[in-house]
Amino acid sequence: GHLNSAMPVLKYPDVLAAKTGKRSSTSSQIEAATEKAGADHFAPRFRGIISECFDAYLGTWVRHEEKQLLEVLQALTAADKMVSQENEENEEDEEVLQRYLYKSAPELFAAMRGSMQECSRFSTHNTLFDIFQVFRKVMSQYA
Repeated sequence: GHLNSAMPVLKYPDVLAAKTGKRSSTSSQIEAATEKAGADHFAPRFRGIISECFDAYLGTWVRHEEKQLLEVLQALTAADKMVSQENEENEEDEEVLQRYLYKSAPELFAAMRGSMQECSRFSTHNTLFDIFQVFRKVMSQYA
């Protein structure tokens, strides 16, 4: 058969028709024309497309998270002190290693982890990178 030149060429294959077995002669002709045009078979990506549209507008949220983390940092470091934690590495030798860390460290990292998890729920692109930059700023102030 000769294909009509006015027939549209599909960018993506008709996946639904192929799965259900309900192929019309038109869809099979279009799919054949698409294959002849050299189009690769791949499924379109739907996950995250809508949230990517809002990435450019999440700067306000990033600034809010930065303010929150800096407030947490201020509150935790106001009366911060070093604490010792014993860590048993090897039970047979009964060797006990002591670690020293600031009392605020676990709480600060927990707050940062919460921000990162919240951000990754709706963006894994520019906004996540912006949150990473906020973490760098917070950590530089913590040092």
